[in-house]
Amino acid sequence: MIGFRMLKIQVEQFAILGNNMPNGDVSFNTSLSFGVNPSVAGVRVTTKYELVSNDEKLVILELSCIFEIYKESWDKLHVDGKIILPKDFLSHLAMHSVGTARGILFAKTESSVFNQFILPPINIAERITEDIAFDVPTEQISE
Repeated sequence: MIGFRMLKIQVEQFAILGNNMPNGDVSFNTSLSFGVNPSVAGVRVTTKYELVSNDEKLVILELSCIFEIYKESWDKLHVDGKIILPKDFLSHLAMHSVGTARGILFAKTESSVFNQFILPPINIAERITEDIAFDVPTEQISE
């Protein structure tokens, strides 16, 4: 098991672009990305959500959750000059990030007509299908 803790939550972007209840179907567009910071044993999960109706963006939320990986776990992730993040671990971090986004979206839309649109369940396992490797400068790799 990889030991970690959530270190920081950053709202990178938030906007309510409409004032009225949408006409027609409403959907959420989502995206997900990962990054590492070897100098602090950190992993960043960035998620972006757009509430859309009739090809019009109504609400945008982009946030980053930064996780600190405990040293003993971080050292085990180093393989041949790379940091290898297992897909199951990435899915676990992404689920924390999605839950965080759901709460932030609810709180930030609380006084608007968009508060009734709750971020739906997202099947992270379908999106993260393989481990991700990040190159690391050799001077940053622990032996």
